[in-house]
Amino acid sequence: SSVKLLSAAKKKTVMAFRKKLYPGYKDMAMPQKVKADQVVLQRFGAKIDKVAKKTAKKMKAKEVERIASLKAKEKDES
Repeated sequence: SSVKLLSAAKKKTVMAFRKKLYPGYKDMAMPQKVKADQVVLQRFGAKIDKVAKKTAKKMKAKEVERIASLKAKEKDES
């Protein structure tokens, strides 16, 4: 559904911003990660929403393509 797609796109976008702002995010302790997430959302919240909408469109196109290829495979096997 579009809600799931948008939330996945937002998650992907936040991860991209997080990676750019905090390259060592993986190695941080949990409290540092929480603080980093707050900073990212505070500084880039509006921009993340805009980018997430564009990402959602791209993801939807890829999803439609993926489903079509799965249906084609299923049809070939039958």
